Amino acid sequence: MPLFLTVSSIFFYSIFTISLCLSYNSFAETLSKTDSLRLQQQQLLQLNLEDLFNLEVTSVAKKTQRLSHSAAAIFVITQEDIRRSGATQVAELLRMVPGFQVERFNSYSWRIAARGSFNGVYVNKLLVLIDGRSFYNPQISGTYWDRLDIILEDIERIEVIRGSGGTLWGANAVNGVVNIITKQSQETQGNLLVVGGGITEQRFLRFRHGGVLDEENNTTWRVYGKTTARDSLANGIQPDNWQAHQTGFRIDAEPTIADQLVLQGDIYQLQEDQIDWETLAAGDGKTTGSNLLSRWQHHFTNDAQLSTQLYYDFNRHIQPNLGVDNHFIDFETQYQFNINETHEILTGIGYRWLFSRVAENSDLKRDNLDRYDQVFSAFIQDEMRLLPDELHLILGSKFEHNDYTGFEIQPNIRLLWIPSTTVTTWAALSRAVRTPSQVSDHILGELATPAVKNPFYPMPLILSLQGNDSLVAESIFSYELGFRNQINKQYNWDIAGFYNQYDDLVVRSDIPMPDLANQRILVLSRYHNGMEGHSFGIEATANITQEYWKLALAYSYLRLQMHINNNIISNFENVEQENPHHQISLRLMTEPMPDWQLDGWLRYMDALPLTDNHVNSYINLDIRLAWQLTKNIELSLIGQNLLDKQQMEFYAGAFNPLVSEVKRNFYGQIRWEF
Repeated sequence: MPLFLTVSSIFFYSIFTISLCLSYNSFAETLSKTDSLRLQQQQLLQLNLEDLFNLEVTSVAKKTQRLSHSAAAIFVITQEDIRRSGATQVAELLRMVPGFQVERFNSYSWRIAARGSFNGVYVNKLLVLIDGRSFYNPQISGTYWDRLDIILEDIERIEVIRGSGGTLWGANAVNGVVNIITKQSQETQGNLLVVGGGITEQRFLRFRHGGVLDEENNTTWRVYGKTTARDSLANGIQPDNWQAHQTGFRIDAEPTIADQLVLQGDIYQLQEDQIDWETLAAGDGKTTGSNLLSRWQHHFTNDAQLSTQLYYDFNRHIQPNLGVDNHFIDFETQYQFNINETHEILTGIGYRWLFSRVAENSDLKRDNLDRYDQVFSAFIQDEMRLLPDELHLILGSKFEHNDYTGFEIQPNIRLLWIPSTTVTTWAALSRAVRTPSQVSDHILGELATPAVKNPFYPMPLILSLQGNDSLVAESIFSYELGFRNQINKQYNWDIAGFYNQYDDLVVRSDIPMPDLANQRILVLSRYHNGMEGHSFGIEATANITQEYWKLALAYSYLRLQMHINNNIISNFENVEQENPHHQISLRLMTEPMPDWQLDGWLRYMDALPLTDNHVNSYINLDIRLAWQLTKNIELSLIGQNLLDKQQMEFYAGAFNPLVSEVKRNFYGQIRWEF
């Protein structure tokens, strides 16, 4: 048994055993807290939308502000949304966000894009954060969603920004930012046990225990462990089963009234059925990782705030033909202060160090197996109150230096108009960049194309991949306009429109060349800054809340128009057909009788009209039925994708042969808080 699995298993079961022992002593103390929590949950549907309209968020301006005063297209997924969605992973939750394209192509892999995708499977213009820690992979300059496997019950909210966030968050926050904010440990005292299973979600167990470490300094803690096994989806090649084990902790302290300290970390291991590209034979993919984050916040008497964050992140990924290790160290500090009554300044600096190593036996390598990268950054933003309660002008810019493209500037200007307490209008003009990935910059290697995908068979077809270290950063100029309206305590709606201009997008050219000396066909594949174009769209949401039910509607419209340089042979221009024009999400949450909840989620996805890989439009429905058996125990039954036995959501590509059809799924779970 691998050392990592042994250590993580011991850690997981030790936490489980110790926590059960501790829970006996804390049971009576936490019972009253559980009663209070249940009462709050029962009253959530009766919470008027005026309170949600004024929900506090932090992602738009890197400071606490009301959602109604945010000069960006922001969507907040609350804990109640999470619980009543029936989702089992973060990726599924993002289906409710307007402007987000969420497609599942096997049991563990997702394709998730904001306001359009431009490079097939590996979306690279969306920045994902967990409590301020970037969930970023340098090989693809994007996100592997199977590695984002946290306890959903511990999430306080997910703040989703559609549109450029480069000024505050840096490179790769081109089309959006997903900021997952977990609960403080004082909000997760006592115990939580969730057990369940079903057809696709074969079995899962989540356990968490929280306690008090030091009452005098208001220091609390929690530990958790979770394990999941997911069955294969429907495909005609190989199974794609997935298993995950994860454990971690969080400590929160307030040594003074002005100081807040956080220390948290995780250890995880994933195992998934994959496929050998060259032979299409079954193989295993394994990912192990760990992280440790610390954060300090200090509030000065003049309303100024200083925060400092440092984290370390490690992951190791091994699959057929490829092995890679990544080590990150990231430091950031920011300072917020008022010059006077009309100028609020937010400024900060950051540094990221990355060491990446590719295994020698990998088919795809770099010209240097070991690579060190550094990113230096600074930002400044000034929010000017032109009219104190009505008109705000926000100016700012990010300044970064990276080892790929050198110095980059990402400026931003936003105008916020609040004519009344129920109406908000905003406009924005911003520039953001995406730096090249390690694959596009330095990849080297040859892959033999399997016979079933080789039109020249029996002559071998070899794919020769070459990076390009002369690439420049992809850039976007984004124009946005938005409007929010809180009609009354039961109704609100918002709408946002955008126009994005893209330049220097990276594409891969594929040039077939006969190699007669070796009796083969050689396809020379090289990356270039070879595509430009624009996108435009509209996103809208509407919410209605009554005493015993709530309705949430989201709609998005998107069009892309892209052009490849004439001297480049590439099919990347097909991205216009890889993005749906229309998407609709409709959620209904009801309480038909005391202690019962019935929730439905209807989704429509427009077709992806590719010539060779057409994906039909589809409608799907999820239903959740929950019964509060006792004050502490909830039983629930969830049905997913009920309108179709199985449905393909994305197509198979050159480097993505293991594409499955998403199956109809049923699972049940027991949730016990004690």
